[in-house]
Amino acid sequence: MAKLKTLTDWRFAGILTLLLGTVAVSAMSESRPLRPLSRPLEKIPAQLGRWQATGEETLGAEVLKVLKPTSYLSRFYGGDSQRLGLFIAYYDRQTAGGTLHSPRNCLPGSGWEIWQQSSLKVAGAGDVIINRYSIRNLNQKMVMYYWYQSTDRIVASELAGKVYLVHDALFRQQTAAALVRLILPDTASSDEEAIDFSARVIPEIRACFGR
Repeated sequence: MAKLKTLTDWRFAGILTLLLGTVAVSAMSESRPLRPLSRPLEKIPAQLGRWQATGEETLGAEVLKVLKPTSYLSRFYGGDSQRLGLFIAYYDRQTAGGTLHSPRNCLPGSGWEIWQQSSLKVAGAGDVIINRYSIRNLNQKMVMYYWYQSTDRIVASELAGKVYLVHDALFRQQTAAALVRLILPDTASSDEEAIDFSARVIPEIRACFGR
């Protein structure tokens, strides 16, 4: 019983610390310096290994009003018989009114249902972990992969991302980061294709950060 109470106290303390830190970030964010990209997202190569860009998409005003990114890239690639959509939203400074959005929160509003979720290791990019969501809309099945990328790290967990946001805001005086999302048709080779593409695009995004 005492052990359970101690565990509950630690959880409460953790939640309280996170909430207080978030308040601190909100209070400081407007005065924090911006961190522009060293290279525009549009400079990410159209050719990434066997993947070749096949087109780009411009987001509508209503979508941009919700996301509020500093810059973004929405591009389609084809490789052999597979196709994927790459979306990157970059924020040079996260504020209370403009911060990274979780793709899973946007799915229900656009008609998609999450029916399975897990994670995936991208060994070619330094054994980073990314999110994996199987989604469906009527008879259409897709797989969504996403992660949060900053200058020094790649994070899959939203909670871990918030903790790092507080840390970076308080101790490094910067909160710049990007959401990176891939969407592929749900096939037997989806994971293999996603790993291959992710391992190629992650270094390019790092180069945009100046790493």
